[in-house]
Amino acid sequence: MTCKQAERLMMRYLDAEMTQEEAKWLHRHLDQCSSCKELFLQYDALAQMLEEQEHPQAPEGFEEAILAQVAVLPVPERKWWFVRPNWLKRLMGGLFAFCLLIGSLLVRYREILLAELSDHPIFGSMGGSLAVLIQQFNTETSYVLDLLDQTFRVADAYLQSLAVPFALALGGICLLQVILLRKK
Repeated sequence: MTCKQAERLMMRYLDAEMTQEEAKWLHRHLDQCSSCKELFLQYDALAQMLEEQEHPQAPEGFEEAILAQVAVLPVPERKWWFVRPNWLKRLMGGLFAFCLLIGSLLVRYREILLAELSDHPIFGSMGGSLAVLIQQFNTETSYVLDLLDQTFRVADAYLQSLAVPFALALGGICLLQVILLRKK
């Protein structure tokens, strides 16, 4: 055990929070380390001296006077970014909408853009390779889109099978509420 750990245990001893096992460890360390033993004796003497002191009592009405003073303190004005944290949500929503718009325009006009890129003097060589990559992407994404379409069909069928019982239950609850309200 280090002296720092022993000092922590001394504080637990003074707060009466020490376990028996911790007391054994501290006792072993104090037997071996004279500086920690001296520090422990000083802490113990200080704790006994503090226990012997009288605790001062607050005057009558002290708590009420403090609370009255706190009540009249001015409340600091909050900065707008703390009051309205929605600005970040709005910014992210706007960025998402912008990216969605640009992406949909790029998908809609990809052939025109590829033709323009292939005629461009700098990007001409890239246009042909981009066309090949986009063709491969289209074939691979068609497989993913087919899977998503099948998943949505299954989910739609499942939800339609739940719609009738849900509608009947909701209608029953509304009817029950009307009956209960009429009784009142």
